[in-house]
Amino acid sequence: MGGFGGGALMIEAALMGGALPGPWSAWEFVGSTSLLASGSAVVEAKFPAGVQAGDLVVAIMSPRDEDIKTTMPASGWQHWVQGIQDYVCTARYAQGLSAPRWTRGGINSLYVAVLVFRTPGWSSVKLEAHTSPAMPIDVTTRLQNELLLCVGLTPKTTRGWAVTMTGAEPAARVERSLAPALQVYSANIDFPHEVTGVCVDALSGAERNLILTVS
Repeated sequence: MGGFGGGALMIEAALMGGALPGPWSAWEFVGSTSLLASGSAVVEAKFPAGVQAGDLVVAIMSPRDEDIKTTMPASGWQHWVQGIQDYVCTARYAQGLSAPRWTRGGINSLYVAVLVFRTPGWSSVKLEAHTSPAMPIDVTTRLQNELLLCVGLTPKTTRGWAVTMTGAEPAARVERSLAPALQVYSANIDFPHEVTGVCVDALSGAERNLILTVS
């Protein structure tokens, strides 16, 4: 009985005192920019208005032809996909951070989006899954106020996107159904638990998913 009581007190102290590590408050969506670029020139995107030092910046690219190499050579960015396509890169914003830009190995249409999220105290980004075609995955968060980012992209035009997950409420941040198509959802996970069946599905059947958590 004594051991059980001590464990209960520890759990209560964690709940009341905020002992769990993680960002200090819920995530705020600051804003986004996007553009469609054809041809073969370097594509450079702008940061959203209102970005501040310490913000999470996410740069996402959807190519029309996935066989033509696309890279993001701007300095200060973390790259999350190995291969010929730099689909998703992230950075902590600071004065002087290079604007996201992509170089193309040939003529290719790109749709790019730059999103900014804010909370004090975040420190790490993790790629939970990269699937093609999309398949449901489960994500277990372990800290307070984790951000779940769900990216779906396809070189095709799709008649619609559908996001699924149990245990979180997703909000659409980017919605494009024309080729190259892109859909981005975010969800704030306020307390550690499992989010199941996470998937961003395109009716074209040629979708790719990248699922990330930030804490």
